[in-house]
Amino acid sequence: MRMALLLFLFILCASAQPLRFGITSVAIKDDLFAVREWANFLEQKSGLEIQVVFAKNYDEIRYLLENGGVDFAYVCGATYIETKESAPIEVLALPFVYQEATYESLVIAAANSPFESLLDFENAHYAFSDPRSNSGAIVPIYTLREAGYNYRHFFKRVIYTYDHAESIQAVAEGFVDGASVDSIVYENFRNIHPQIADRVRVVERFGPFTTTPIVVRQSVDRAHRNALLLALEQMSQDPQGRKILERFGIERFAKPEHYNYDEISEMIQRIRGSVWE
Repeated sequence: MRMALLLFLFILCASAQPLRFGITSVAIKDDLFAVREWANFLEQKSGLEIQVVFAKNYDEIRYLLENGGVDFAYVCGATYIETKESAPIEVLALPFVYQEATYESLVIAAANSPFESLLDFENAHYAFSDPRSNSGAIVPIYTLREAGYNYRHFFKRVIYTYDHAESIQAVAEGFVDGASVDSIVYENFRNIHPQIADRVRVVERFGPFTTTPIVVRQSVDRAHRNALLLALEQMSQDPQGRKILERFGIERFAKPEHYNYDEISEMIQRIRGSVWE
């Protein structure tokens, strides 16, 4: 009888623990208030307590996922590929834009600049977002590698902003000549800051790639995972949820039947040793 009571109390305490939601500033630093509203919405719809954990970069969010510091997280596709090699995680949901779960890596420059392609930025100042961002680093590094260039020597200087919006701003303000950014963030930035975005133009596009996923540790109870997925799917059907989605430039979240990160995985394999080591 006592053992049964202890087991009941253990289960009760475990269920009372909040689910920790990992977020990096790389994609959504522009509106941290909306992140808190997002967590509140998920709490209301799922019936679960959600605790937001902010990470400085994708390296940190990967560490948290690997070591149980967060239970689910909004990550880059490249971070998902690398993390699942060493941690039991799965895709919970993907963001959709224009009815597609895809995005592009954009090369941007000042509106009045002469650049017409990534290869035109030789000896220029260039901004990447995060070293493990697909659109913000891996795609341009891979593209240069395939063209016979080492990015460390191709650009005069590379800076890491750890925020796609900051990369756009850096180009607009003339701190760098160009940058590689996420197309969803870029379009959302244009809607929120049109006067700044008008000083920038898209030079080249790469992709499309499968969008950045929300991933969850497999140790999270299946019922909790299902409740989170349902809450994410309900966002586009709820007035408050739609407002939050609009702040992020997203139409809806859903778990599609098919998704493919093979192209990103292949790029990572080909450039390993030149980026992280």
